Amino acid sequence: MKKIIAFAVRKDELSAFEKYSKEFNFSVKLEEKNLTPETVELCKGYDGVTFLGNCNVNREVLEKLNSFKIKYIASRSTGYNNVDLKAAKELGIYVSNSTYSSYSVAEFAVMSAFILLRNIPQSLKRVEKYNFSLGGLIGRELRNQTIGIIGTGKIGRIVAHHFKAMGAKVIAYDLYPSSDEIQYVSLEELFTQSDIISLHTPLTPENHHLINKETIAKMKNDVLIINSARGELVNLEDLIAGLKSKKIAGVALDTLEKEVGILHKDCSNIGFEHPQLKELLNMENVMITSHQAFYTDQAVSDMVESALTCLNEYFLSGNSKNNLIK
Repeated sequence: MKKIIAFAVRKDELSAFEKYSKEFNFSVKLEEKNLTPETVELCKGYDGVTFLGNCNVNREVLEKLNSFKIKYIASRSTGYNNVDLKAAKELGIYVSNSTYSSYSVAEFAVMSAFILLRNIPQSLKRVEKYNFSLGGLIGRELRNQTIGIIGTGKIGRIVAHHFKAMGAKVIAYDLYPSSDEIQYVSLEELFTQSDIISLHTPLTPENHHLINKETIAKMKNDVLIINSARGELVNLEDLIAGLKSKKIAGVALDTLEKEVGILHKDCSNIGFEHPQLKELLNMENVMITSHQAFYTDQAVSDMVESALTCLNEYFLSGNSKNNLIK
């Protein structure tokens, strides 16, 4: 029986771990702690490791895992910018990411668009102060909007399908166009033509701060921006400047730069330090959520199943369909 240690385990994952550890005949140790240089010693004596996207799987961690003769690690997240893949390859450690219900994030992005179009953040903040007036709350109808989708993997394609089904015009940009049913345009055209921009691309060195003062300047006045992908895609200082100048009419951010240690954590009694988050929270036309777009019962189960499936594939064949080390 293979021994697995799982880090950053939440209570909502317990039933899935119980189900799939039995299915694969794994002995799984569940840890609430994140995998970090400080906790990596807990991995000694295990055959494989699974973790989430808020864990720090840097070179130091990977070197320790290598010294423990652990060669297979599996993220329960889709994104893998928290893993030093270069170091993993050098050390001969295989890394996989997870797949899960793409509808979870896609539906959240579509919901966010409706919330911004109808000025719901502003309305809710007014109502909290017993202000039930309508001035400044006039909305827009989705069918009259052009939606620009950046990234058309599984999630982006579902987002496009949903928006098109509701009558909106959809355009998209992707380095590798993947659908004949989507109208692809250049990135510059997308910025200049879109009423709503929704981000669905993985984070790479090339697209870090894709949304910045230069790209915001190209956008339509009153543009709406939705980020349910990776926080580092958006330069928050430039975003705030765009909101203050009223170039940007509203934003929905489910992910943020420097979110680790804040999002997914109760900071109500301890506070937090973040250079832009408090300012954003005080803006009426901004919706901040807790990196929860993925968070459905189906997706949580899928993430655990996918990670343990990948580890099982590694143990049986030395490879996995989700292997990131080429």
